[in-house]
Amino acid sequence: MNNKSLADCYHEMVDETVNKIAEFKKIMTEGLFDLAFQPIVEAISGEVSHFEVLTRLRGQTSFANPFQFIEFGENMGLIPDYDMKVVARVLEILGEYKKIGIEPSICINLSGNSLSSQIFMDNLYALISAEPELCKQLVFEITESARVTSIKNVNEYFHKLRELGIQCSIDDFGTGEATFEYLRHLHVDYVKIDGSYITPEAISTEHGRHLLRALSLLCADMGIDVVAERVENQQAADILVEYGIKYGQGYFYAKPTIDLEILKVTKLAAASSAEITNINQYKN
Repeated sequence: MNNKSLADCYHEMVDETVNKIAEFKKIMTEGLFDLAFQPIVEAISGEVSHFEVLTRLRGQTSFANPFQFIEFGENMGLIPDYDMKVVARVLEILGEYKKIGIEPSICINLSGNSLSSQIFMDNLYALISAEPELCKQLVFEITESARVTSIKNVNEYFHKLRELGIQCSIDDFGTGEATFEYLRHLHVDYVKIDGSYITPEAISTEHGRHLLRALSLLCADMGIDVVAERVENQQAADILVEYGIKYGQGYFYAKPTIDLEILKVTKLAAASSAEITNINQYKN
């Protein structure tokens, strides 16, 4: 009876995984996802530096949220195809906006699984090198959700990307051993300090503020610009200025939105009254 129950559980797990793989592929092939954009803002001036692109799933899905969707894709080896679709869609958006004289910069997260695939990186280079006029508007951000298998190879690819005018970044800095390894071996333009360092709880303690300042100074000494994510209130925004953290991202400035009009916004903090009227929709 117990053996039968274990076998039943095993088959149920296999069936569930197979169904989820099919669902993941359907979402990709039918385009059942939207791209949401959140601005990354210069802390002192309020000027928008660039936008991070995030995933939003459409309709009913067995994935609880976009993070679970991405995590499943990484675990099943499906994420490189998805990352490529996101890059292709972003290039389409940038191309359309360029026609009307608007040139926002967009940051795209790339999984360590994708960066570890030579096929993916070769295809990525072929895709973006075919759009040389858009390269300077791209930032590729390496995430730690899946660790790269060869930092040496990734650094070589990053070098090729930067030669095209693309900037590179490290996401979730300070959350694990891999981020420091990335910083030690990769030549990048930005480091995004994990939001756990900027929460109200973290910056309310002397210990937490010392950690945030130390990470900021480390990157500054290396000539790398710092982005702090999850900036939710004025206190956090003021801390960025005080500690010399150049950029902030979070609900204090604007929430992620699938409304492409956000890509036309050039300033958020200390904006003119006309701009404030235009951007209030993104803060609510």
